[in-house]
Amino acid sequence: MIVLEPASADQRELWHVLFDLAEENKHWTLIGARMVELHAARARRTMSRASRDADALANARRRPNPVQEIARILERK
Repeated sequence: MIVLEPASADQRELWHVLFDLAEENKHWTLIGARMVELHAARARRTMSRASRDADALANARRRPNPVQEIARILERK
């Protein structure tokens, strides 16, 4: 189990949005600074600076289109 310790309420809220997204749609992967933060937490390291956003990667050629579904899910948040 990876233990995340967000530095602020905004950071905690963003992680919860990502967790909710993961429960609702399995056809994407976390990339960028949040993935690096996840690897750091797994190694029990802390990040010196937190990102203010999150990046996701999905295959837009897949049907039904996961990018459109991810957008719909995030618009409801």
